[in-house]
Amino acid sequence: MDEDTSKHDPAGQDDETPSSAENSSPPLEAKVTFSSTVQVNNFVSTSSNDEEENNPSPVEETKRHDTMPQSCGTPALVMSTTAATAVATTIATAGATATATAGSDDYTVAQALQTVETLTGVFQFSSEHAHLAIEAVGPDAIAAYNWILNNNLAEDKGGPIVPQKYCPHMEHHMKVTVEDLQFLELTCSHYVDNGSETKQGNGKAEIDEATGICPVGENWLCLECNITRCSRYVNGHCKLHWETTKQKAVEESSSSSTTPNNSSPQQESKELQENDKAGHCIAISLEDFSVWCYECHAYLDHPDLSPILKRLEELKFGSDEKEEYLDDAVSAKGGKEQNPHLPKSMKELAEFILSDNCESIVVLAGAGMSRASGIPDFRSAGGMYETLQPDLLTASESDRMGMTIDPTMVYEKDFFLENSLPCLELQRPFIFGTKEKRWKATIAHRFVELLHAKIGKLTRIYTQNIDGLEGQCTNLPKSIVIPVHGSFDRASCESCGAEMNYDEFCAKVGTNIKDITGEDKTAPADSTPIACEMCGRFTVKPNIVLFRSPLPDVFFESIVNDLPSTSLLLVIGTSLCVGPANSLVYRAPPTAIRAVFDNSQVGMSLGIKYGEDSVRDYFAQGACDEKIAELMDHLGWIDDLSDVIGDLPDGSQKIIEQRQKNSVGDIRHPKRQKSV
Repeated sequence: MDEDTSKHDPAGQDDETPSSAENSSPPLEAKVTFSSTVQVNNFVSTSSNDEEENNPSPVEETKRHDTMPQSCGTPALVMSTTAATAVATTIATAGATATATAGSDDYTVAQALQTVETLTGVFQFSSEHAHLAIEAVGPDAIAAYNWILNNNLAEDKGGPIVPQKYCPHMEHHMKVTVEDLQFLELTCSHYVDNGSETKQGNGKAEIDEATGICPVGENWLCLECNITRCSRYVNGHCKLHWETTKQKAVEESSSSSTTPNNSSPQQESKELQENDKAGHCIAISLEDFSVWCYECHAYLDHPDLSPILKRLEELKFGSDEKEEYLDDAVSAKGGKEQNPHLPKSMKELAEFILSDNCESIVVLAGAGMSRASGIPDFRSAGGMYETLQPDLLTASESDRMGMTIDPTMVYEKDFFLENSLPCLELQRPFIFGTKEKRWKATIAHRFVELLHAKIGKLTRIYTQNIDGLEGQCTNLPKSIVIPVHGSFDRASCESCGAEMNYDEFCAKVGTNIKDITGEDKTAPADSTPIACEMCGRFTVKPNIVLFRSPLPDVFFESIVNDLPSTSLLLVIGTSLCVGPANSLVYRAPPTAIRAVFDNSQVGMSLGIKYGEDSVRDYFAQGACDEKIAELMDHLGWIDDLSDVIGDLPDGSQKIIEQRQKNSVGDIRHPKRQKSV
């Protein structure tokens, strides 16, 4: 939930293009003038393509990122049909223009139409800006998006991104290694390296008078030469670094191309590498660790980036000593001997848990841990993201289009601050379900409880779930449970942080928020927002962590203390797709056993190895409750659930009853009761 999925090209990743004043493209053949006012929360947002009346000139407008609109009126909640129709008309009009200007090739025309629709519908740019961008850089949506922002024609309002899985430049231009990352340089070194009079990246030329360097802001690390440069939101020195190195590569290539080529294929391959004109094209954001390739003009998502991402995360958030991390990296590659305590079966895992070699256990839990309770998860097939129906939510047409492309938009902080209703409408069943204890703690939850109450070895459970089912385990102290992404047991304002009485919040959800499932006949037909009693803004929600929001401090404070001494990391029911929670996998010391309980193999890019390659990872494949019950059987703990069997979900009850009939538990061990 910390991943930044709304920024495109934040380091200034675009070719040099003329400003709109210099652009010679013809005006739109048809221009639609409309003003649609969408009043949500306590903000009024007005969009218009009437440039003279509503939009400042490129010179007057200052590029800002993630800037919240100013409060300017009494809230309303409906986007009018006229406004929605105007949006559609704009798209159609701009599309017709694009058809006329894109040439006769059907594919190019279709691509231009799609780009216009994306720029106006998803990214909320005007049709004229979309037209100008396509004229300047062609019908590539991201290139056009970046051209608009680089020329300060409009404000960045966010939108979904899709990382590129393959980059042909990584082989020759990603030269920084884990060993090179001794420390994290968080300030741009452009002026230090080149002097204050050197060419500026984007013309701002801002200098912090106190330090003599670029102002504080987002910075990027070049993955070829390991220097830090600022993003386009500061002085654009990261892009300037790429342009400078690219120009140098082009000049060197031109001079070498004059030499006759009578070389062997091997020499030709080497010369091809030497004549590469890409420059230092790959950089990583030190704010959210997104990786960008200037040449591909795309974000990257590749397994080879994982070691770098891990190390940077360690340097930024703190963790074990570097030497331990490097040892772990060697282990992950199979360069170390197999852990002598690595279990080969569930029985051996049970024996390890009860042995003196296992002193501290940390649990990382995901949606699979709660699946037996009947709570739908987010990311799996049939989960919330796959089944999301934006048309049922209170939002503008452009926002619904955005949610269709990227369902996680519902839980993005910036979007919630603008319109809290879709998030609350989607959460309504969960708010009442958890309050009424409609869902029950599973076998996996009870197992974790016994790790503490029965043998006293549970150091911490880090749960990515927001259902709060751990609270039903009365012998599991709250201090041991860290809800990484928050939970539904409290409510507060996202804007000012003020807490609201949870019973009062739930009552207001019942009277103000419509039920998109149609099951609650007492729910209102239309939603109205819930105001914060402190600041008056309509941004009250359960205490869950939204995307692009920081995780609670207790998470970062605890992992530094918990992980170095861990003997066993239990990964239960998580895809390990979301950081930094998934960092526990590589924060566990090289001496620790890692046991994964899931239907499929996960975490390979994080260093987990399966089968013969494994040196310290055990895989229990299957449904979490069934495999945990099997482990409990070998531990001899099945009968410990007799008193709470009636509090388990129906399916979990049947699993335990079947285990009680056919128990295989044969381990004898002393009970280490821990006071609770």
